[in-house]
Amino acid sequence: MKYLSAAEARNLPGLRLVLTAHMPGPWGEAAKALLSVRQVKYVPVAQAAMEANDDLYAWTGVRNAPVAVLDEEPPQTTWLDILLLAERLGSGTPLLPSDPIERALVLWSNPGEVVLTPFMGVGSECFGALANNRRAVGIELKPAYYKQAVVNLDAAKISAHHREDNQLGLLDKVEPAKPLTLEEEAVFIDDERRKSMIKKSHQGC
Repeated sequence: MKYLSAAEARNLPGLRLVLTAHMPGPWGEAAKALLSVRQVKYVPVAQAAMEANDDLYAWTGVRNAPVAVLDEEPPQTTWLDILLLAERLGSGTPLLPSDPIERALVLWSNPGEVVLTPFMGVGSECFGALANNRRAVGIELKPAYYKQAVVNLDAAKISAHHREDNQLGLLDKVEPAKPLTLEEEAVFIDDERRKSMIKKSHQGC
């Protein structure tokens, strides 16, 4: 790979990707792979390992790599920023879901983990969690929203089995690391149960 110096690349148009020259590292290789999969062309720019990289610092404000710079936009220095840039510029199969809820779930949770939605509404996040092999806990203040969430999840063929205290099972049937199907459980705390707990706590004061 032929690298330009930071001084040479600074005033060029298009995407420039700063990489540690002749010393492949995991973050640089990951950045290259993201752009390759998304079919995004870039100009490689050299960062010298264990050196001051003053020209690079004057241009981007950082001395390390990888750094992605598109035209006159601010430098992108984190893996998430570079990933989102590759999504924006690229073509072909996306690396992330287009739906904002699913995108957040994929980025910030792992399969088998519990996703807490303290303001559940009609259950969109809980459905997304279960559809992406996560477990879900939803809390909703308004009974009408809670009931609609259960209807929505039932309509999507997700089983929601009520307990007497209006809580649904979470930990007793599903192993944490096991991928979930849409038929496995979501957990909600009903408004009436929540209000009862608050009332009891006030009576004890």
